[in-house]
Amino acid sequence: VQATAGSVQQTAAASVAVIDSDFAISAEKPSTTLEAGRSADVRILVSPLFGDPEVVIFSASGIPRGVQASFDPVYVRVGDSTTLHLQSAPFLSPGQSNIKVTAEGKFTSRNTVVRLRTLFPPAATIVDPKPYSQINGTTRVAATGGASLGTTLKSLELYLDGQKIPGLQSVISPAEWMWNTKSADDGPHLLSAGATDAEGNQGFSPGVAIWIQNKGECGCSANGGGWEAIGLLGLLAAIRRRRR
Repeated sequence: VQATAGSVQQTAAASVAVIDSDFAISAEKPSTTLEAGRSADVRILVSPLFGDPEVVIFSASGIPRGVQASFDPVYVRVGDSTTLHLQSAPFLSPGQSNIKVTAEGKFTSRNTVVRLRTLFPPAATIVDPKPYSQINGTTRVAATGGASLGTTLKSLELYLDGQKIPGLQSVISPAEWMWNTKSADDGPHLLSAGATDAEGNQGFSPGVAIWIQNKGECGCSANGGGWEAIGLLGLLAAIRRRRR
């Protein structure tokens, strides 16, 4: 290209690549969340625009620290799809990032962006009763919970030996309930709290060992409080692990 003004002449050159096929790339969902120690999948679609469909290979950039990204499969023919698999390390900083997904063909490449929110798992703690307490009748139970930066706490629930206790749920923290222990068998148990955040992620407190004594049939000394059977409690704790 030449441009002339009086006696001054300027020249510029460029090249043009002519392609006989093209495609578009998109994410099935524009954003996703990832909790520490968990995984998340996003389907990536590749659609033909014109010409014969070619084979494209995928890559990702902008991946935050503590997250690994892979594709299954790593290449497809235009018109098919792949799955972006995101795997978090056990420890992950909360935040937001944009992952750029690239599909590269023989003559051209196309990009799409997946917004990723990384979160801590929600936390829960049993405040009352204290570990190794003997309880009976209707007793006070208190728990606290918290959610990661970037989300909010949705609910707190109580579990006995890994099973949810009906009716003991709260949408605020700290939470306090009056629990009728007669709904459970006498003997050793593990009491725990479960927290759920607004994204549906769950976290559980460590189990608090308690002894329920309503029938007065523990078969132990008056001051033992049931804890002469601590060996049995250890066995039950191993068997009755909470189920997530």
